[in-house]
Amino acid sequence: MEELYPRIEDYLDNAMSDAERTAFEVEVQADPALAKALAQAQEARERLARQWAQEKSEAELSATLKELGKKHFSHSKKTRRFQFSPWWMALAAALTALLVWLGWPASEATLYKRYRKFPEAAFVVKNGSNQSLEQAANQFNTGDFDGALSGLKTYIQQNPDDAEARFFAGLCQMETGRLAEAEATFRQMLESKNAWSEEARWFLALAYLRGKKNSDCRETLNQIPPGGAHYEEAQKLLKKI
Repeated sequence: MEELYPRIEDYLDNAMSDAERTAFEVEVQADPALAKALAQAQEARERLARQWAQEKSEAELSATLKELGKKHFSHSKKTRRFQFSPWWMALAAALTALLVWLGWPASEATLYKRYRKFPEAAFVVKNGSNQSLEQAANQFNTGDFDGALSGLKTYIQQNPDDAEARFFAGLCQMETGRLAEAEATFRQMLESKNAWSEEARWFLALAYLRGKKNSDCRETLNQIPPGGAHYEEAQKLLKKI
């Protein structure tokens, strides 16, 4: 199955010729395993795209808030006095937080909290439902990472090839302080090409960051290619550690 993922990525990236694309689609129709792998890769991409769009909107909101602050303070210089309205105080607090984000040095723990943005767990279970996996998804999304990890381990024992479940187990391990386990999980995912490999690389860097392994963190961040989903974040983080 591992050798299928480069072809799946080429198909989803429109990197195939017309003839290759047609042949691949015929193969998908005839091969249930390939069709399943393609569906999982598409679902993973769509979910991550929603996550990235949300993060982009939050960044744009911060930029807008900063610009509003500039205009407000520019106007206030022309007046001799002003009132501390609730709106102004809220803006000042937000701008202070933004300044901390932009310029003040931060510890590894602070940087980890800043950059640790998890995708939503919404596991796609083929051939019916799986109660332990569904419960693990709910626990993950509500912040019960210990409970989610327990359910994911049970599921992975029966489905060891499910890369998505392994990825979320790695997130749970990292968030609950099981850093050595998280690092091992993410490194294992990088050794086999799958739809979650690049996400695993980014979160491996964050696991190193949380463990204050800054040299390993930098090395992993530098392996994120230009154009990758986390490339811009990686470049910003590199400047802060």
